[in-house]
Amino acid sequence: MSVRNVSKAAVNAAVAVLLLGSLAACSDRSPAPKAVAPTIEGTKAVTVKDWGPTETRRGEVVNKQPDGASAIWIRVAGVSADPATKVRFGDRHVSPAAVSPDGVTAAVPKAVIDTAGDYPVVIEEGSGRRTNVGTFRVLP
Repeated sequence: MSVRNVSKAAVNAAVAVLLLGSLAACSDRSPAPKAVAPTIEGTKAVTVKDWGPTETRRGEVVNKQPDGASAIWIRVAGVSADPATKVRFGDRHVSPAAVSPDGVTAAVPKAVIDTAGDYPVVIEEGSGRRTNVGTFRVLP
């Protein structure tokens, strides 16, 4: 492959990775953000700042909503306000998400609350971009 065949976006991405790696190696200040999703051209990077609740006991409602359902909140920057955005709990459980400029909220499916285990939490935008948030744990 010749240098002429390399796209400008690929070069910019490589430079960004090198710069971020250099900065991370030199930094003795605050730790890196908890999660950063790759950007899709024309969108901002997603940064997860905090989220919760992160665990419960089997059958115990968390962050109880007026309808009795459980919910989680995710303080995040850069998620698009696409109505197709959802939050996944593991591979099988999905909830529609409400997106605001600084956060995402979603119901925790009852099947998750009722079954002990670890559930990876992922924000999935309508564009297909996925952001790993953390692991929601349901204790026995």
